[in-house]
Amino acid sequence: METIPDNYDFFRMHEDEQDKWLEQWPVCVCCGDHIQDDYCYDVGGEIYCEDCMVSCFRKVV
Repeated sequence: METIPDNYDFFRMHEDEQDKWLEQWPVCVCCGDHIQDDYCYDVGGEIYCEDCMVSCFRKVV
């Protein structure tokens, strides 16, 4: 007997598709999140997102 998918099944299918899409993007070495912006920062071979770049490297003068 086949079951009819409910809203949660559709939600899980959408989440699985999003996870596959997200895996193609680089991961920030500082926060561990996937970088979904159009750019990232490469400092000595390590990849940073903009938020971590600002919090780790920006200095007020």
